[in-house]
Amino acid sequence: MNNTLVTVLVILVIVIIGWLAYSQGYFKGADEEQNDGLEINIGGSTEG
Repeated sequence: MNNTLVTVLVILVIVIIGWLAYSQGYFKGADEEQNDGLEINIGGSTEG
């Protein structure tokens, strides 16, 4: 396999996982309040 194909596959996997996580609501507060950038809440809430 050449490196370009591997790179494209890795990017696709990251995009798909990120989209699924976003659609499931793991990035809570990303649309409502953007004070500290992207807040990721997995299995609980983070205060910052």
